[in-house]
Amino acid sequence: MDGLIQLGGPEARALAEKLLGDAGKQADWHLAMAAICRVAHLVEAASDGAAMKALAERAQRISDAHDKAHPHHAHHR
Repeated sequence: MDGLIQLGGPEARALAEKLLGDAGKQADWHLAMAAICRVAHLVEAASDGAAMKALAERAQRISDAHDKAHPHHAHHR
């Protein structure tokens, strides 16, 4: 996926967003946090301010869910 992201474009964003959605559905917070960084890179490259705002809110929800599932990992804050 990272190779495709380097090329950019809608296919890369769709793939990264699918990975993020799948990770969230499976409550795989570590994968979701990795995927959200990739989505953010693509959204930023597209200068999509509305999507970036929504993504920031989603990132916070993912971080909160991660911290709840793994309170001993909260040292990253």
